Amino acid sequence: MHSSKRFFKLRSDLMLRGWTDVRRALVVAGSQRMVLLTKAAFDALELALGGVSIDSPVMLPVHRNAIKELVANGFGEMTQDFCPAQAFQRFKAAPCCRAAFIHWSVTGRCNMKCRHCFVEAPEAHYGEMTLADCVRIMDQMVDANIHTVSLTGGEPLIRAKWREFYAELKNRRIGVSVIYTNGLVLTDKWLDAFAELEDCKIAFSLSFDGVGCHDWLRGREGAEPLLIDAVERLVERGYPVEIETALYKENAQVMPQTCELLARLGVRTWKLSKIVDSVAWRPYAKDHDISREELNACYLALLDVFERLGRPFSLQLDHRYIFNAASGRAYLPALVGDGRVESIKRPVCSCMRQHPYLLPDGTLMPCMPLANCGLDRNMPNLLEVPLVEVLKPESKFFNFISMTPEQMFAQGNSTCASCKYREVCCSGCRARAHAAGDILGPDPEMCAFFKMGERQMFEPHCR
Repeated sequence: MHSSKRFFKLRSDLMLRGWTDVRRALVVAGSQRMVLLTKAAFDALELALGGVSIDSPVMLPVHRNAIKELVANGFGEMTQDFCPAQAFQRFKAAPCCRAAFIHWSVTGRCNMKCRHCFVEAPEAHYGEMTLADCVRIMDQMVDANIHTVSLTGGEPLIRAKWREFYAELKNRRIGVSVIYTNGLVLTDKWLDAFAELEDCKIAFSLSFDGVGCHDWLRGREGAEPLLIDAVERLVERGYPVEIETALYKENAQVMPQTCELLARLGVRTWKLSKIVDSVAWRPYAKDHDISREELNACYLALLDVFERLGRPFSLQLDHRYIFNAASGRAYLPALVGDGRVESIKRPVCSCMRQHPYLLPDGTLMPCMPLANCGLDRNMPNLLEVPLVEVLKPESKFFNFISMTPEQMFAQGNSTCASCKYREVCCSGCRARAHAAGDILGPDPEMCAFFKMGERQMFEPHCR
């Protein structure tokens, strides 16, 4: 470290933050990315951001070493003159536990009529908050040191005062990681206007339910070509595109052709899962639900095509298979635990614990699939209870989203407690357990995966 460069300057997109359960961390502004700090590194940063030079006697050897490591890792640089950090970069502790981000349904309105919608759009079962109420909740996120949201609906891009809503997020350095949209409004004009609001190429996630099958599930004739056109526009402009597919009996047969289409379109990620129980889907379930046998056959046929094409994007087949294109690694997401007893001492669902779901009326839910199933009446509304209170360790909501398998076993989940796979699957998804009749009970999908030979079907594709 050159002696003439006496001051440390923190990288401009980094902030010092802390929570009840994560005391000291560097956070990338507008992001869920976080780096834990040792006490020595934190103390060194506090001194450096306060204008203390590297050669001051106040800087102990342990602090100087910490600064050297921060520079080596790209978190800042040494300068000749002191450059004060911006106010938002200075340390701020939130009086609650950390959540990585909020998955936010910003409206219950929609321009489609999907047959399986969790929030019963376009009837807008959960309505739409005013911009003023949305801003109140954004301020609560800042208080809780939450700097990232993903936006969904309904159709988020048709909410009232969309431009003003998005600008308010930007004003608070709340980043948007993904926008979930049906693609109908993604014209060149809309994308030109969006480029004036957002300088980052954030991800767009679009639902596409298979070649020739999309329109039926989405309840709108002619939606499929519009969706494909939207994907082409996004890819051409450099936006990462993620596709989600809801599987039912009729569209399972066209997944190989759909895989070939998505590869040609240049999408980044494709996630598939069977349609989850919802109020909207129940009238169709008897005739259109896909059986386990049909689902497994669909996935295995799809994997053959996917591998023949050279694994052109990241792929997730619910809890059965994930291929990560960035790492080149394929694995079974059902293997939640590592087979050790410590596995059942962690939260049963990392999704609930790290990114709860906010309904369009301000109700905070553990996750989206648990919306509109009766549980929402017992969940906190952020227009009535501040988010920092909801995320405190003593709150009922936080206790639920932090519940461990071990705690569930103690409350009577005897099926999982006595299962030999309990430290591998860790009791599975709470939404699927609730749909099966007991939110604290076993996840039937995970039971079948481990007990009916499905694991052996998909393991060969993970080599």
